[in-house]
Amino acid sequence: MSSDDYIANLLTPANGYGALDDEMSVLRREAMAYFGRAIYRCQVIEQSLIIILTASSIIARQHGWSDFPYFNRDLSDVKQILSKKSLGKLLNEIRKQKRVSISLRVLDDLGDFIRKRNFFAHEYFYERDPKMHSKKGLIEIVKECDEFWEEYESLEVACDLLESLLLEFAGMDRAMVEQKSKELLEEHRQYGESADRH
Repeated sequence: MSSDDYIANLLTPANGYGALDDEMSVLRREAMAYFGRAIYRCQVIEQSLIIILTASSIIARQHGWSDFPYFNRDLSDVKQILSKKSLGKLLNEIRKQKRVSISLRVLDDLGDFIRKRNFFAHEYFYERDPKMHSKKGLIEIVKECDEFWEEYESLEVACDLLESLLLEFAGMDRAMVEQKSKELLEEHRQYGESADRH
């Protein structure tokens, strides 16, 4: 589709745009929306990695694998520790696991994903700034962000599947992990308040 066709299809009342919207404003909003969608996929995959490691920790505890990282930690501590780690560190933790194996293809895809995610999160607009000032450049940004979204859909599905399998093996689901984390955090908060009173 040509740039003019893309703009013509975009600038319609059905898409929420009226006669007063100028092309550049609309394209900038579209570029930001597509960028936001790409970053959203990054966050979903990152949370999947945290849940995969959390589920692995639950399984390790159930089976008495004391050599497993975080073996003696509460579930809320594990999730909190993992949430503070970078994507690269999360991937390294997954790679180090000996008892829960993940295919090399998924690990390679995760490595590639992290490199591209880091570019999107830290350098994208610095590198793409010249494109933000032309219709053609903005359309290229939309396409690039859309390609990122499409490229990592299968990785997100693979992470979701692994997450579901591990949680099922651990006898839990995502909602149970979230609920248990909240309960443990509340217990910890209440314990801290009662200790402050004494």
